[in-house]
Amino acid sequence: MFQDEQDRWWGVTFSHHFKITIIESPKSGLDWLYIRNANLQDHEIDDRSICLLPSKADLSRWQEPVSFVGKRQRKLEGHTSVILTASKDGLCRAGLVNYKDEHPYTRIWYDSGKRIVRFGVINNAKKISRGHEAKIENDIEELHLLIKYTKKQLVLRYMEEDGALETIGTVDTEELSNANFVGPIIGVFATSDSNCSPPVLFKNFRIDQ
Repeated sequence: MFQDEQDRWWGVTFSHHFKITIIESPKSGLDWLYIRNANLQDHEIDDRSICLLPSKADLSRWQEPVSFVGKRQRKLEGHTSVILTASKDGLCRAGLVNYKDEHPYTRIWYDSGKRIVRFGVINNAKKISRGHEAKIENDIEELHLLIKYTKKQLVLRYMEEDGALETIGTVDTEELSNANFVGPIIGVFATSDSNCSPPVLFKNFRIDQ
């Protein structure tokens, strides 16, 4: 038995009579990963979109649940992208992250209250904490976020509607390394200082492209 790139299962019998059987199986969604004790009711996922109710806890807080969902990075080289629907009704921080645990991670996100795009990389074991930000001058409804990765580095980019693709940060893969065997998860997150922020909508999440 093996599975192809279209998520179809194939059964192969090797004998005097060669036979292949295609087994159509629905996508289970078991490849979605959460962190910590996630509040699953704050996460809604379908084939085209992800809707997250922002949590007060951020990715660096290991004691509390955070609104995050993602998938395991399976390729050394590729890119992951998502379209963030910019909120005008609530003050939240939402974006795309390459996450190992609460100590090493890098992310790109939109702060709707300040109307800025931010990049950050954290690795507490190596005392790394740096970032950069860019002002969004125009009113936007959507923001494209992208993380490109190779064996040596990660490049974090964004694009406004009808705009050019902009690079906001670059991370050497050594900056995210630790004395552990934790592989990265790439996913989306949403946080807010308010208890009544509206849900955040992400569209067209694509990993390992």
